[in-house]
Amino acid sequence: MPKICLIHPHVKDVVSVLHYLRLDGCGLESSLELDSCRPDILIATEWIYYRKDLFKLFRTLYPYASLQVCCLQEAVEADMNLFDYACGFSDVARPDGRFFRLPSPLELYSGFLNGEKNNPIQSSDAALVELSGKTGFCNFLYSNPDAHPMRDRIFHKLCEYKKVDSLGKHLNNVGVPGTGYSGGHKAEGLELKRRYKFSVAAENACFPGYTSEKLLTSLQAHTVPVYWGNPNVASEVNPECFIDASSFPDLDSLLERVREIDCDDALWAKIISAPWFTREQMKLHELRTAAYREKMAGILAGGFPAALPEGYHENLYRKRFFSGDFPFERPSLLSRVAALMFTRRTSRS
Repeated sequence: MPKICLIHPHVKDVVSVLHYLRLDGCGLESSLELDSCRPDILIATEWIYYRKDLFKLFRTLYPYASLQVCCLQEAVEADMNLFDYACGFSDVARPDGRFFRLPSPLELYSGFLNGEKNNPIQSSDAALVELSGKTGFCNFLYSNPDAHPMRDRIFHKLCEYKKVDSLGKHLNNVGVPGTGYSGGHKAEGLELKRRYKFSVAAENACFPGYTSEKLLTSLQAHTVPVYWGNPNVASEVNPECFIDASSFPDLDSLLERVREIDCDDALWAKIISAPWFTREQMKLHELRTAAYREKMAGILAGGFPAALPEGYHENLYRKRFFSGDFPFERPSLLSRVAALMFTRRTSRS
């Protein structure tokens, strides 16, 4: 019976491990044992970079595990120098098969959604009925002030035309305490968005393949999402049902498009009634989820061999990585200056 350990603050038993990995119903509950001392399979998440105690646990358990796996549910690249296998959002294929994609956002973020897999509004007339209940122009629902600056830039640009209601803790301008995701009541954001015609649906980062719940909840609230983030989003979501900010040469052009849609009820209704996913995209979502479940379940069942590269440079890299609190070292003055210059450059671009 394989002994496993998944490093995440909210995972405490085999059932919660399988739920986190979206492997409910795969029949693995009775064939795995949780072991936080000497696991056979060590599964790290992005939390090893957020919390020093979890990184220390990762560093302690790493030598004992015969298989190292990384599961990244944020816009982060996997460090393939440390792991035999990894899964994440990246849509860049690796020929060696060591990296595989997370399940479809429809599966990964099902807790944020109301169960609809495609647009129930299928005509402009139905969309116009939906429009009659809208009372606001656009919402902006965020608590994190440290995301990519493009998110705030879109907010401020749209405010030049009409007030955008910032409902979260970040840039709150509605006179009531902001809300924010705290691990429960995930569908709350969907309900808050329903009364608006538009939603700013911007990711934390520009990352190929990373499409989160922000776009999906904006669609399910029957708003027109003003989206920014995944440069390849049109391959996953029908581009006819949202505004892709990255397809415009500048924010002024983006604002003009929003203004055009806002002033034309028929155009707004056409976008609102467009399918969220084409038939081809729905098939790809299903295949992506099935491929993920097969690969991850196979890894946990012991069906894949160790694949971590070994050699002088690889071993030296791991030795340096684990020699101290590598991700938490105080940055040098030079690196801090470089980071500051990069921030200034991106904020002007």
